[in-house]
Amino acid sequence: MAKRVCVDGEDIISELPVHIIHQILCRTDLDIEEAARSCILSKRWYYCWTSRPNLIFYQFDMTLENYVKLVDQSLRFHVEQNLHLEQFILRYRDPEVDSHVDTWIELAVKLNVTELGIHRSGLTSSYNLPDVIYDAKKLTTLQLSRCNLEFDKRFSCLESLSLNHVHISDAQLQRVIDRCPSIRTLRLQCCQGISKCHIFGLVHLKYFDASYCKLHSVIVQAPYLQCFRYSEPTEQGNLHPCQIAILDGYNTLQTLKLTGATITNQQLRDVSYKFPNISELNLTRCYNLKNIEIQSEKLKKFTLLELKSLEKLTIQAPNLLEFDFHGSKMPFTFMDTSSLESARLTLIIFCRQTKSILIYENLREIVIPPSHKAEIFIASMLSVESIIGIIMFGSPYIISILPCTDSKALQAMSTLKGCTQKQNCGKQCPFNTKWLRNLKEVISCSGTSEEGMAASMWCKFEFDVSTTHISFHCLEALHLHYAVHISDAQLQRLMDRSPFIRNLSLIDCQRISKLHVFGLVHLKNLTVVLCKLNRVIVQAPNLQFFRYAEGPVILAKLLFWMVTILYKHSSSLVPASRTNSFEMYPISSQTLQN
Repeated sequence: MAKRVCVDGEDIISELPVHIIHQILCRTDLDIEEAARSCILSKRWYYCWTSRPNLIFYQFDMTLENYVKLVDQSLRFHVEQNLHLEQFILRYRDPEVDSHVDTWIELAVKLNVTELGIHRSGLTSSYNLPDVIYDAKKLTTLQLSRCNLEFDKRFSCLESLSLNHVHISDAQLQRVIDRCPSIRTLRLQCCQGISKCHIFGLVHLKYFDASYCKLHSVIVQAPYLQCFRYSEPTEQGNLHPCQIAILDGYNTLQTLKLTGATITNQQLRDVSYKFPNISELNLTRCYNLKNIEIQSEKLKKFTLLELKSLEKLTIQAPNLLEFDFHGSKMPFTFMDTSSLESARLTLIIFCRQTKSILIYENLREIVIPPSHKAEIFIASMLSVESIIGIIMFGSPYIISILPCTDSKALQAMSTLKGCTQKQNCGKQCPFNTKWLRNLKEVISCSGTSEEGMAASMWCKFEFDVSTTHISFHCLEALHLHYAVHISDAQLQRLMDRSPFIRNLSLIDCQRISKLHVFGLVHLKNLTVVLCKLNRVIVQAPNLQFFRYAEGPVILAKLLFWMVTILYKHSSSLVPASRTNSFEMYPISSQTLQN
């Protein structure tokens, strides 16, 4: 028996206002059964449950008999009491329910329903809506999934229309546009039978979404359009050809999301010029894009996902607050990050070759363009857990974390370490690791440089630094660990195009034969380990720490090598025989002597 909450002998739950109880029952995450159980709290709650204005029914695991009985009783009570009905949403998987839907729609129309949704989950057959639906004079929202409607009559008040898995012809779609003049939101998802979507005359249209309909052309002319979304699947890496044209809304369009679109570099530049007020731009699997140039004062959120042909990216958006990137290489030539400080971006690199993940929670720490063997994610720190969850399906062996203050990744470390111990996290695990048992180690690199070196073991793959146009104006730390294919010329180009480097680390880069550092006036820390160099020349006026280390065989040959350290002020080498290395420790400029 449920206990009532009483204060000074007064039943607070029963005395709640009706509209508050309706909010609890209809606007929370309670499912139907949980909300129905609330009836035992009091007679007042039983009345509120049966009289709620939002009737939303999910069949889930309910039997056909129980589902039909529940919907029948709820609707008929509303009719008997002449109650107001705002929402009537059906989601069912049993085809036998179809025979009852006609009656339910008729009752909902009598109750002046304003939002109607019929969702037939997973059913292959179609359901034809009854003509009585045209009598719904106050209907403003209509959602149909795997249903048929001819739209023979006018829906004067309809403002939102969503069609999912609906077979509709070009002529039928045109009738929808002609007979629903007040539409503000139009969604077409997985609809078959249409080849083109040409929208003219919908002067109130603000939101348009065409997803997975295999259209050949989309033309929208809407003077107050605010959001445009287009999505098509890429079949075996090939784009579905579709002409896209937005002929109006030049000052109102704020959100543009394109997935699998054939948009070109020039077309994207035209869009950026014609629609200067875009604040959210999302480009996913648009493989024709190779050179993206964005100049916008209004852009606040920018997303680039899986643009495999992208070679060059220039972003000049001083008000950008959120940036998400996922690709196989880092194509940035210039990016104004001044406004992104509060966004706290995180760099996550997943190397498929070594099954390792590296998480940098400070973007200035590393901005190296890896090869196609890695996947790169750049996202808000708030999205770290969701991205790790995605990458975990790649079954990584090692996760290395270079944390920042208030690190979100470190907060997840206890869970990740539990995965290494083969613990069954169950539903509490945010990374779905119940079936992923390959993780062996989770490393936090928040301490000494040795820990940082150990964590960099993940990085045993090739770097593609041959692109001559890459430059990193904000890069302060450059770490090349086990980059066995980087050459002298490639390293020189990286240093030339990274003038603000403060920390430079080269470990086991065996193809390099010499290191000549000139012009890095901000360089403070230099580490060279196991690179088999013939010559090292450094001119860095603010250098504070230098470490050079080789194996015992190489150390013997150092007597014949020319190792020269040239500072603006001086140089100093201290041999450390036990470690078979030369190290220069931090010393003040006053103590340096020629």
